[in-house]
Amino acid sequence: GVAPPELPNLAGARPIRWMTSRDMEALAFLTGVPPEWLITRLKSRRHVDRRRRYSYLGTDWGSVASLRIKHAQVCPECLLEHGCCKTEWEVTAVPACPIHQTMLMDRCPHCGTALSWLRPAVDICRCGRYLRRSAAATRPTARILGWCRAMKGRLERDSGAVLAAVRTCALPSWLTHVSPDGASRLIHALGVLSRAEERISSARRLASLRDSPRT
Repeated sequence: GVAPPELPNLAGARPIRWMTSRDMEALAFLTGVPPEWLITRLKSRRHVDRRRRYSYLGTDWGSVASLRIKHAQVCPECLLEHGCCKTEWEVTAVPACPIHQTMLMDRCPHCGTALSWLRPAVDICRCGRYLRRSAAATRPTARILGWCRAMKGRLERDSGAVLAAVRTCALPSWLTHVSPDGASRLIHALGVLSRAEERISSARRLASLRDSPRT
């Protein structure tokens, strides 16, 4: 009978965005799951050589822009079928669901606001309406779907899935050797280009990343 957002409070965790290892251990005790299992599935932050580093799903991330921190993104069809969110949805370089071949939803189709982590339920927006996709929703290209399959394979350390996704969608073969963090950095560095031959200045690239709703 306890809503997920209330669990950190019951564990005595501080009301901040980043939980400490002690907070995670307390939360693991309350939920009855092994601490080592839970810790890899929660985002954490630490300082290495005076620089911030982030951890999620057993992977180190060099930039917070690689992870969904402020707002969530979901696949309504997956929520309807399984009733739970998937770990890869919290990675910004995974913008689509390969299973249902749809873009992930990060805004409520009814009220238009960004999806909050503190929703009444996984498939209900804070406005009280169910998250359902409209008929006019944008469909991802085959390459976007292939990229998402490859990212999921990287996160699950399934080299076979990565290789299959890269080959199926004719993506560059060297992408099979890129880490999740490296792949995410590529998206944020090059994803703002509007055409292949375009050159972009560092100042414009940084401005685009700063203003992007996915950061």
